[in-house]
This record gives sequence, structure tokens and C-alpha cells, in this order.
Amino acid sequence: MAASTPPSWSVGLEMQFYVLIAIATPWIARNPTWKVFLVWAGIGLAWRLGSTLGHAAAYQPPDAQFIYASQLPGTLDEFGFGISVAKLLHGGHLGYSPPRLAAWASSGIVLLSLACLTAIPEVDYWKSQISIVCWRPLACSGFCLCAGLSIMLPGMGLG
Repeated sequence: MAASTPPSWSVGLEMQFYVLIAIATPWIARNPTWKVFLVWAGIGLAWRLGSTLGHAAAYQPPDAQFIYASQLPGTLDEFGFGISVAKLLHGGHLGYSPPRLAAWASSGIVLLSLACLTAIPEVDYWKSQISIVCWRPLACSGFCLCAGLSIMLPGMGLG
């Protein structure tokens, strides 16, 4: 994959995202975090699920599967996780409290563990529909919780 896609493979995706975010910013600002998260995560999951069912992972070469799964709609959930953390921070919802810290830490451990479980059984990521659909959002959400934790910690981050 690396030989056929130099480091600039994501430029098209990034440019599509910049156009989308310019259009969607008013909607993002007006709506609650949970709604933004559900809409963006739903689109991302639905796209990857549709791309794996419509183009059975076991029968497509990895390059084709990568192209279908990594189109902008298939990555919206990952962008949505980051947007949600930013909205929570901007709304003052990431301040330190022991119960919040414990909830975010335990959720992060669970999500990152689930991400590992979806990737480990399959040596070939592109032959596993579960890996294609679930691994990135589980890992991304777990890492977003880690980012939120770093903000919450007393004396660390912005919280």
C-alpha cells in the first residue's frame, strides 16, 4: 500500500473535509454534542458497513477496499469524535471531577480493549468486515477519551 500511495494519499480526503466543515460549522454550533456525535458516527459506520457488504472484503483487493472504506463519509465518525471532544471542552464539560475521570478512564480502557479485540483475531484487516467497520471508531473513540482525560487532569491540559 505504501508504495502505491505516497504520503499525499490523504490530501483529497482532507480537502473534502475542509469544504464539509465550512458548510457544516453552523449546524455543528447550533446542535448539542450528542446529536453531532450520533449523526457523524452514524454516517461513518453506515458507510463502512455498506462498503464492506457491497464490496465483500474477502473478494476485493486491499487497495480497492481501502479506497471504498476511506472515502469522506467513511471517516466522518473519526472527525465527529474530535469535534465532540472540542464541543465538550468549549462547553466547560471537561473539568476535573473524580467520577468523571473514572468514567472516562474506564470507558477508554473498554473501547481500546474492544479495538484490540477486533484487530487481533484477524491477521488480514481487509478480510474482516468487523475490523473494517469497528476497529477505527473503537480506537479513535478510545484515544479521544484519552485526550479528554489529559484535559481533565488537575494541572494538566486546558481543564
